[in-house]
Amino acid sequence: MKKINIGKNLLIIFLSTISTNSFAAAPIPVSATISTACTAVTNPLNFGSGPLNTILSTTANITITCDVETPVNMTLSGGSNYNSVSNIRQMIDTGTSALLSYTLYNANNAGPGKPLINTSQFSAGTFGPIASNFVLGAQLLMNQGITTGTFADTVTMILSY
Repeated sequence: MKKINIGKNLLIIFLSTISTNSFAAAPIPVSATISTACTAVTNPLNFGSGPLNTILSTTANITITCDVETPVNMTLSGGSNYNSVSNIRQMIDTGTSALLSYTLYNANNAGPGKPLINTSQFSAGTFGPIASNFVLGAQLLMNQGITTGTFADTVTMILSY
């Protein structure tokens, strides 16, 4: 309270503050989902044509790209004609049903005669936003008793990350 003297009359002024602040609390959820996506582009494994009088080898690039640097595991199926008893991948001649055995290997760190890729998951490496190649090698063994034919198989690749 403040007194102001005005001549003979006394004026009393009440100064007060009126509170106009109201409070309400509400949570604001904050979240983020960070996911990694990887893609792969494959090329066919082609042994070419000719007599099977020597070991034939070929390679195919599998181009893998991931949004961020990511360790990638790869699983390759046994193929459409896989012999699970002897763990052998085989191509088939659709005309005669003759089978031709082949093996797959990681050509990034192994060559023909090196450890082979079976149907188990294995580390393919770390891949990121810059496309990188995983080199898949294949070897066709000679002396399989096959003289002619057109052989094919399909192997399914699964990437896990």
